[in-house]
Amino acid sequence: MSKNNQDYNLLLSSTNSPEANHILPSAPPSEAGLELPTYDNVIAASSSVVPVHALHGKPVSGNNNITSTSDADCSLNPNSVTIPMPTAMPMPMPMPTLAPFPETADYDSLEDEYNEEQELLVDHADFQGRPPPPDYSLYKAKFKTSRTGNVSSRDKHINEDGEALLQFLHQHNSPPSLIARFYGYHEETHWITKTRRNSNGEEETEQEPVTHRVEDFCFKIDCSNYVSPYCRGVYVLPDPKTGEIKRVRQLCDEYIHSENAMKELKLNKQVDWDFETLTTALTNAIRNAGFLESVEITFQTEKDEITFGHSILKSRWDMSISEANWYQLHAQEIIIMCRNKVISKGKPSKLSVVPPLQIMPQMPIIPSAPSV
Repeated sequence: MSKNNQDYNLLLSSTNSPEANHILPSAPPSEAGLELPTYDNVIAASSSVVPVHALHGKPVSGNNNITSTSDADCSLNPNSVTIPMPTAMPMPMPMPTLAPFPETADYDSLEDEYNEEQELLVDHADFQGRPPPPDYSLYKAKFKTSRTGNVSSRDKHINEDGEALLQFLHQHNSPPSLIARFYGYHEETHWITKTRRNSNGEEETEQEPVTHRVEDFCFKIDCSNYVSPYCRGVYVLPDPKTGEIKRVRQLCDEYIHSENAMKELKLNKQVDWDFETLTTALTNAIRNAGFLESVEITFQTEKDEITFGHSILKSRWDMSISEANWYQLHAQEIIIMCRNKVISKGKPSKLSVVPPLQIMPQMPIIPSAPSV
């Protein structure tokens, strides 16, 4: 795997010349008159845009598991999708089906072969470890946490004990963070005068256009409080050569017996949500509010990796709210932030609406003793 480097763009611009002419859509005098289109309506009225998928923490090569995205500029994500201004009449768009997230490591399209019949961790008692004997205590391995919350360890004991490695994965399989980024911009062209000498030594002046990007809004929203605190399960991706699907404990045992000096075990956390449809709905709602310039919306998880190289483990996490309900709760606030041209380069904003109560896991039903 090749190391992913963050791309940075340097924009140089001159002072606006009198010839520069750019018209931005103006917001109405009162936000009270803004009517939020329904989730179904903005999806049905979708224009022809590029499909958008959620972004997860990017895997990197070697033993470095740190996943980071620059907080300095929302526009610097090379994997974000720009949805251009519609150039044709809106056409109905079918509801997309929920697809797996983009490939996260060295398994390419094999991740798409996952289905509900594959072995989930929740079905395996061995993931919890064997019942501890008397005077037994769980081993607490040493580990490091990156600034984005990813966990990594090079602890010697869990590198030699499959039971300890299994417990380590279980202990650190906490819910990932989910951050939504909204970035809107337009381009402005200015004319600059350049003077140069021709072959005869005479000075010549000419006008050259210089185009640069101007931010209209840039902010992040923390959606982590809607990620369910309960893991749906962990599954093992199929072997790329044989297609075999192993148990989690079997994978841990094979790892500790491997003599590969560069071996690495990684668990990636996946949030199950229809990000593509939600992104389309939010984009169309922003367009409906009058902003017709370029818009980038990305969803990215953090605290989504446990690294201890094979990336063949994934834990699945549900959202405690549907895409449509989240849209109805927060789209109005997002649109107002866009229209007010909010530029925030710091921590993600917290949405004002209080999330619904978390759904507790279903407890097993214990049958009552038959009456005598």
